Amino acid sequence: MIPKCVRVRSQILSLLFVLSCELRPAPDSESGAQDPAHLPQDVPSEIEVPEREDPLALLMQQVLGEAGLPGAPDLERNRATVLVRSKGEPVIFERPPVHEPGDGAAKHYSYQLLSTSYPWDVIERLLPTLARNPDVGRALLLREGYFYAETPDLAFSLVSQVGIQHLFREDRVWIHRGESILHARRKSGRYYYEDGPFPGEPARLLLFDRVGTGDVPEPLHMDVRALRYRTFFDEVKVRHMTKHHVVANLRYGDIWVPSLLKRDGARLELIYQEIAEDSRLLLQELTAEASRRLGAISALQNVIVELVKEGLPFDEPLTEIGQQDGRLRPAWVYTYNSGGDTFRFQGDIYPVFDKEGRPLVPQVCSDFLLDTFERMSGTWWQPRENVREKTQGRLNIENERADLRRTVGLVKFFERHPDWFHVRTIPSREQIFMGHKKAFFQWAAQHSHDFEPADIVLI
Repeated sequence: MIPKCVRVRSQILSLLFVLSCELRPAPDSESGAQDPAHLPQDVPSEIEVPEREDPLALLMQQVLGEAGLPGAPDLERNRATVLVRSKGEPVIFERPPVHEPGDGAAKHYSYQLLSTSYPWDVIERLLPTLARNPDVGRALLLREGYFYAETPDLAFSLVSQVGIQHLFREDRVWIHRGESILHARRKSGRYYYEDGPFPGEPARLLLFDRVGTGDVPEPLHMDVRALRYRTFFDEVKVRHMTKHHVVANLRYGDIWVPSLLKRDGARLELIYQEIAEDSRLLLQELTAEASRRLGAISALQNVIVELVKEGLPFDEPLTEIGQQDGRLRPAWVYTYNSGGDTFRFQGDIYPVFDKEGRPLVPQVCSDFLLDTFERMSGTWWQPRENVREKTQGRLNIENERADLRRTVGLVKFFERHPDWFHVRTIPSREQIFMGHKKAFFQWAAQHSHDFEPADIVLI
């Protein structure tokens, strides 16, 4: 199922983007188990701490000697497969949130949900009931306010089917996502963000979000994603946690660094690291490179978000004779350049712009990739009120577009630019037949270290 993985090299990200934006979250980074037995066995032994009376070093030893919190060991065992199946924030829990469905209907439905091998079917059947009785929905699906699951199937079912309207009727709710608190207001039976990165957009719940009304209680979770964007590590393995501190090993490249983190609610701050003198320079180089790459990936993600919000249509005719995917974009380009606002294809009428005057460019799958890179570089079609032109940024491959809209041509383009892309073909013995989802997700979890944010996976 995964014949190709394309690594986007830092050179092209730097070519397309000069760092000048605020960082946005990147794809998930895995947090680790709390039990020291789960710590990586390949932590370099040469990283030793020079003897000194550093008060923070003493504090870390003191924290390690305190009684620890249990964490969520069942979630940690399934973390990779849970997050590869569902959209969620990479957070760690001081303990699992408690599920208390109470009596009555919620208890009855809870038994059905927890005893089934097909949670999707149970939730799908219950959605009309929950929409009428959101108090039952909260008792059934929330754990101390958390949208929480420890198994991949339940996680996927929750995130894909359940909306805030199935859990609340109040005019306004808060959503605790990572270390941020967002707000959403009910309108015409649905909730819409009031703040955050998507004001006015329909609000949705991600796995491990916490949702409620009134005062926000103290959280059980800690945000790993935001910490990574401040410290630029590659992986975290938690060794010990208390109410106010976390001791963890952070990986930078091949270096594992024992670290002390201070906890303030859901926010984690790095306050101390045990770094051998001969590793300091290498660590500085690794974090500087990670900082540059994450900044560029942020810009890439900003463009992806804009493309998704604009809802550009898939390039497939409404009336299709045989296989005609990809036929609308050339007609759109011709009409755009000719000054028209609509065009016809096989009797159907298509708009050139959306209601806000933004270009409504048809895309096949490869177009989404290419348009993201072009738009990140400053190349894009002007809106209706401007002169009809495609602005020229650092990258413009429209003349090659016809060849690049097919997978074979796209891969050849990647291979022609080894300074921009590294193409890795998955060995045939590891390839999985389409439709074998369980095997696919298990493979993805087992090979999670082979992938990085901004990799392109061709299936």
